[in-house]
Amino acid sequence: MPQDQGQYKCFFRNYENGTVETTIKVSLMTCGDPGKPLNGYRTGNEFWAGNMVFYTCDPGYYLVGPSNRLCLENGAWSNSIPSCYKSQYSNILKNRTDYYKLMRVWLAPTTCMLTRWVPCYQSRLHGWASRTFHAKCDGKGPTITIIKVNKYIFGGYTDVSWHTKGSYSTSVNSFLFSFVNKDNLKPFKMKVFRSQHAIEGYSSWGPRFGGGADIAIYIKAGSNKISYTNLGNSYVLIKGYTYGSTKARNLLAGSYKFQPDEVEVFRQDGLEV
Repeated sequence: MPQDQGQYKCFFRNYENGTVETTIKVSLMTCGDPGKPLNGYRTGNEFWAGNMVFYTCDPGYYLVGPSNRLCLENGAWSNSIPSCYKSQYSNILKNRTDYYKLMRVWLAPTTCMLTRWVPCYQSRLHGWASRTFHAKCDGKGPTITIIKVNKYIFGGYTDVSWHTKGSYSTSVNSFLFSFVNKDNLKPFKMKVFRSQHAIEGYSSWGPRFGGGADIAIYIKAGSNKISYTNLGNSYVLIKGYTYGSTKARNLLAGSYKFQPDEVEVFRQDGLEV
């Protein structure tokens, strides 16, 4: 403890030569100031061995890196100073932190937890032309697509790039998801099982998942009702649903064919530093 620091006199008795006195200085091993991230703050002001400090970001920012650091016995801090990045929220998910946390859980088996996602296409900003989606998102690697139809929110993740080759792309890591659905089921994830049909790239279509397609966004989707869902062709249906049934087709968007209110696509931006 800090109050135990100081100088102590110690006496050693030797029966032949008498008593020997020596002075010992006791001090704690300190690690120095651990620092704090820009746009964030630190909790904890005890910088000696065995103590921890904790980091939090300012409102509107999220933490990248360790949330704490430990002062080690060698006088060094564990981990490194984290960073605080400005949140790039989805307009569809808005401030639903529970949805963001759940998405991180779903992504954990396939992506690094220090991955940042930035929008490459948002229909409310970029319009509904499929060529715009492809111009902004093709060849960008892993993406998350989020779709809103009335109150329903769903979409898909793929770790392969979008394209306009008129062909399928193979992926064993792609999945579909639902946050809000017609049958009031809790949010769920559906893994790809027909990996060779994970996604499909066409110039006249926006994002297409599966060979059915399980989810397909048509050209100028905001002004027509041609986009559709046909779950179970290439992605595993949840228990109680059958491929091709009205129940399965209506689950995500409330109907088989739909006119989306909004579509967003986020690309992976590598490791956050």
